[in-house]
Amino acid sequence: FGVVEEAVRSAAGCDAILAVGGGSVMGVNFMNHVGPYSDRKQTPKEKVPGCPNWTFGGAGAYRMGVPEYLRMLYQNNPDGELMPCVNIFSMTPEDMEHFAHYLLDKKDESEWGALRAADGIEEPVKVWYWELANEVDGWGKAREKWRIEGYIKYARAAAEAIRKVDPNAKIMANGPTAPWGDFWNIEEYTPASWTSWHMGILPGLVDIIDGIAMHPYYDGYSPEFGGMYFADKVKADVDKMVEEQDIRDENGNLKDIEIIATEHNRFVDLSGINNDFNSAMSVAQFWNLVYQRPWFTGGTIHNLDGQWCAFW
Repeated sequence: FGVVEEAVRSAAGCDAILAVGGGSVMGVNFMNHVGPYSDRKQTPKEKVPGCPNWTFGGAGAYRMGVPEYLRMLYQNNPDGELMPCVNIFSMTPEDMEHFAHYLLDKKDESEWGALRAADGIEEPVKVWYWELANEVDGWGKAREKWRIEGYIKYARAAAEAIRKVDPNAKIMANGPTAPWGDFWNIEEYTPASWTSWHMGILPGLVDIIDGIAMHPYYDGYSPEFGGMYFADKVKADVDKMVEEQDIRDENGNLKDIEIIATEHNRFVDLSGINNDFNSAMSVAQFWNLVYQRPWFTGGTIHNLDGQWCAFW
């Protein structure tokens, strides 16, 4: 871990870091990855009640647990923020509440705050967003009714648990991973197919979320089409739903729900092609387009070398 610490210490500063991110998080209950390594345990692999064909969990007792992620973040940027991507299916609402206490409580405020301090993180953690699960729409056909209803049910329970601890917590829904029809094993690519996920979950979540995630990998397409066209479409759909349900912010204005690219790069491939010149130029073009959209508020580079997700 010392080698990793030195690497992140010398890297450009990140405003926040995504933990854990990617498909890895769907095997994890974060409460099994805090405290001394000797006390950490495997997250059981279990079926999700009411959701046929969904099985999550199975991660071992990682040495790279929550305290180590936080140490890595603070080595890079002492003022950095965490964006936990939480497995809402393996973590019960009680687990979610305890994890929020672990991150947010002062060390003398609760047993969870004391545990974090004992893990070497003295002060409460700044949390930018809570992302509710990863690429759930890709675990089979997104149009299946049980899938949409199951996600809404578990996401609402997780958000309620988190906001018991922090009423102002910012919640991000798992939006459409990518607009490519074959991602969901859909035989025919149509606008109705790729929009079916976010148009299915938004009626049941738009009143509690602050952001919605996308994963624009656009190899073979331009950033304008492979990233921005779809982001603009999702934002328009979200705004229409907000208006229909008359969701207001604290100032009485229609709520402005943000878009965040919690994974992004030209390629999804992990073999090293994401750190070449072509990829760098593509990423730069993507972010020039993002900066023109004030509602597109964050994103990652996934990844430069292996399973790295660091917020910029």
